[in-house]
Amino acid sequence: MMAARVTRAHSSRPRGGPGKPRRTSRRRRAYGQHFLMPGPTVERAVASFSPIAGEAVLEIGPGRGVLTRHLLAAGARVLAVELDLALCQSLEADLASRPGFQLIQADVLKLDLRHVLEETFGSQSVRVFSSLPYSSGTAILEKICDLMPPVATACVLLQQEVAERITARPGDSDYGYLSVVVASRCRAKPGERVRPGAFDPPPRVVSRWLELVPLAEPPVPAEKRAAFLKFCGLLFRHPRKTLANNLRAAGYGAPALAAARDTGDPTGRPGTWDVERLAELHARVLALHGAVLE
Repeated sequence: MMAARVTRAHSSRPRGGPGKPRRTSRRRRAYGQHFLMPGPTVERAVASFSPIAGEAVLEIGPGRGVLTRHLLAAGARVLAVELDLALCQSLEADLASRPGFQLIQADVLKLDLRHVLEETFGSQSVRVFSSLPYSSGTAILEKICDLMPPVATACVLLQQEVAERITARPGDSDYGYLSVVVASRCRAKPGERVRPGAFDPPPRVVSRWLELVPLAEPPVPAEKRAAFLKFCGLLFRHPRKTLANNLRAAGYGAPALAAARDTGDPTGRPGTWDVERLAELHARVLALHGAVLE
């Protein structure tokens, strides 16, 4: 069983003993903090996630530990990554003695998560269960997609607007670069809507749970995914322009423009193409140019 361990970027200790958790009601606006409160909403989310004893779970942004406590109660081994030092101090005071709990005080976007997961859980597959901060949720989601595997599934809570962009289909008004990022690696399934009243303080927007399951055969090989996403980033800079015009604006020459026009959809726009067609175009352009231009 994984022993409780806390790793912090700072050496200051929490005030109060292990049985006296600190109240951390002050939130940092820069962190986009809205904390889930105990109640039926959380209980339904945990029941849907169905944690089991001994499994490895990564929780990003545990906040006050509402989800964390349920995971530990089920016997899961939990690695929690929290940026806010005050929240880390409170979590340490409350949960550091619990078996299977490890807390890292760090910016998850700057953390080598693949290394940390391997160091913590070895070769064991990992599930993600997190209420992601609004301010950095999309960037964290992209990082989670890059970790599949060892991440086997992810169940995350995001702004509904972001969830709709992720699950949008080609041709939808919400379809864009983020849709492609996720679709190139996994299948996204929308879950329960969460109203503002389930949070403290209540946000001004509705949230939604989203389940991400890796594709057995992704349309883009893992070793080519970074180049593919860079390519798509160029195309979606101007989603209303044709693919050929986007390539021209990015500095590609006549052969690439011809490849874009010779697709059976010469006036096609990035917002109407699915990830498979974009991957085919990327492969053709890569064969002509050998690299993605800046």
